Amino acid sequence: MSRSKPRKFNNTDKYYEISANIIRYRKLAGLTQGELAERVDVTQPYMSKIESLNNATMCTLEVLFDIADVLGVPAYKLLRPAED
Repeated sequence: MSRSKPRKFNNTDKYYEISANIIRYRKLAGLTQGELAERVDVTQPYMSKIESLNNATMCTLEVLFDIADVLGVPAYKLLRPAED
């Protein structure tokens, strides 16, 4: 039986796009990072990691859906590349 090497996934660029979208829609909604965190029921440091453009930290889909609900946008808008 041959063992295959574990597949390495590198979606860092997609995580950055999601983070940038969350930041953009949060600012459009007039919310601070702390206010968004409170409404989503996560800590502000965790929200900071989700929004970080310096590392690829992602949340669960449940949290992503909650963020979208609070921001008043469909979740798919957080997942797609920003429109020009």
